[in-house]
Amino acid sequence: MWGGLLVFDAKNGIGATGAEAVVAALGDANCKLHTLDLRNNHIEAAGAEAVAAALGDANCKLHTLDLSDNGIEAAVAEAVAVASKVANCKLRI
Repeated sequence: MWGGLLVFDAKNGIGATGAEAVVAALGDANCKLHTLDLRNNHIEAAGAEAVAAALGDANCKLHTLDLSDNGIEAAVAEAVAVASKVANCKLRI
């Protein structure tokens, strides 16, 4: 499903459940998504934690990620930042 999609720009309030579904695709070897814009989608802590978990997956090819304006607490934002520093992560920070 996500094989040919390179950029995903969601500006429709997908919430935590939507964010979890989107980032689940990042672990698929066929997923080529490199830009994920989830700003202002109300993903909250659960969605951000799903993003953090996906960043360490060897198949994750993301190098641009926007989580701004999502009501994410500092601790969850820190978890995403830590996850972005794992060896497999390709994010450019």
